[in-house]
Amino acid sequence: MGVLVLYIREVDLKNFRNFTDYTIYLDKGTNIILGKNAVGKTNILESIYLLSRGRSFKTSRLSEIIKYDEDNFFIGIKAVRSSGEFTAQFGYAQDNKKQIKINGIEINKQSELLGNIYTILFLPEDLYIVKGNPQIRRNFIDEALLQIRPNYTYDLMRYYKVLKQRNNLLKNIAKKPSLRYTLDSWDEQIAAYGIKVATIRARFVETLSRAVADIHKNLSGGEELEIKYLVNFGNNIDMYRELLKSSVEKDITYGQTTIGPHRDDIKILLDGKAARTFASQGQQRTIALSLKLAEIKIIRDNIGESPVFLLDDVFSELDDDRKMCVMKNIKDIQSVITANDIHMDGSWNVIRLGVI
Repeated sequence: MGVLVLYIREVDLKNFRNFTDYTIYLDKGTNIILGKNAVGKTNILESIYLLSRGRSFKTSRLSEIIKYDEDNFFIGIKAVRSSGEFTAQFGYAQDNKKQIKINGIEINKQSELLGNIYTILFLPEDLYIVKGNPQIRRNFIDEALLQIRPNYTYDLMRYYKVLKQRNNLLKNIAKKPSLRYTLDSWDEQIAAYGIKVATIRARFVETLSRAVADIHKNLSGGEELEIKYLVNFGNNIDMYRELLKSSVEKDITYGQTTIGPHRDDIKILLDGKAARTFASQGQQRTIALSLKLAEIKIIRDNIGESPVFLLDDVFSELDDDRKMCVMKNIKDIQSVITANDIHMDGSWNVIRLGVI
């Protein structure tokens, strides 16, 4: 586990998106970035997220982040921890060369950034955690687990690697049936890693469901929220193996594995009904926000420190009561919030972009 950051004090940007050379100073509490559309509010959130996770939430191509007509970008963060100042830097050049430093010491892997600055991100499209397809919900759970259980990365990557190899074999068996005898060894591996992934996910969802219940009741004015993890291969490895064997004909026909945690889902119930079907868009957005707030609580309980909460345009579709409830829930942590305008009173650090 890396050094635990208490709060980010300063973010320096060079040739990052629309910023040529810009420094933003943050308070340890609530920071609200105000400005019209296209002035770069979300870009600031992206820079903090990138330096905490090693990747962007907007693009998989770092070259797209470089300011037009430039050939590199740089992000620097100065943060405060209990033992003193902490610094992190991320530089990227057009020739695909990266330079990442933590406290002035260069690191070789982007994954080494994890565990130094914990962040939770809320975007307007996060309502698709509720209304979207199962892959979006699985990604939400996996992203949360990668922060609080770094070893989960290994099991997840191994599972998907074996899954890809088994799927390739299934396609080859359709052309060459004599290869079928080799399936058993892949079934053993996929069952071993799959049961690990599903077990870790299921335990996390149980914790998440407990954490989110009170948060959502408070945020929504009394609605009951429950989260359940739905597996499609039983609850033990023997049942998993049997289902893999019984589905082999279908798997060969489709050229893909139809059983396993890559097909699991998370059921979200609002007052006992499926939120994906029965909740309004406003309710779905509130559920997504409640899930993010619950994730903060879980990180605090597991890590002992609060993550930085990054919220993009969170106020646009919330009524005043829910806005104030959100602000109350995040008053004890550092948050960076983007908005076009805000019509609430509070002792917040307000940063105005696009104002001379």
